Amino acid sequence: MQGTARRGIGVPPWGVGLGGRTESEHTRAYQAFQALGAQPNGAGPWMKAIGANVSNVITVGQGLAPVFDDAAGPLPDDDLARRMVVAARMINENVGLRVIDMGWGDFDHHNDEVTNHPARMTEFDNAVSAFYAALAPQWHGRVTIMTFSEFGRTPFDNESEGTDHGTCHPMLVIGDAVRGGFYSEHPNLSTMVEDWDRMDATIDFRSVYASVLDGWL
Repeated sequence: MQGTARRGIGVPPWGVGLGGRTESEHTRAYQAFQALGAQPNGAGPWMKAIGANVSNVITVGQGLAPVFDDAAGPLPDDDLARRMVVAARMINENVGLRVIDMGWGDFDHHNDEVTNHPARMTEFDNAVSAFYAALAPQWHGRVTIMTFSEFGRTPFDNESEGTDHGTCHPMLVIGDAVRGGFYSEHPNLSTMVEDWDRMDATIDFRSVYASVLDGWL
């Protein structure tokens, strides 16, 4: 992704592709791609933009290659812990990343939530611990973790011992600069007597994003 002032890039948790190889045939290809993006080639503005983007991808890939180097140690087998350790190592490399986003699931527990939900939360707890263990000390005070979900859950259970799509969900914000505690109000479940009643949100999730963007970044 290319913006006026910022750009985004995808980094797979199993290793950097373009830009991350060191064999001579790959480095020659990288040099050719970067040359294509560095000078006018007569193919028009779109080709120039694509060439510049590919060049940027290679530059970032080369900068992140140490993240996946065997010398950095083995990455965790657990999916989320692996992603979090990769994120911590990318921060340590200080290549200019401001926001790192990763997806993880599944919290869509339509059945057996009493077993599935604690298992996911244990994975999350272990992953956060692994993240801070991998993060260099000088970055601990400069990183904030925020969680979000695509939708909440219902306040009632269904016939499969799970819950269905709802309106509200908790958000966790973690970091040295976070003023800890519980924000918002606990929902009044006693007023929900019908199966399809929904909990009322008391904090607009957009205000949490705004607080992190404006007050932190």
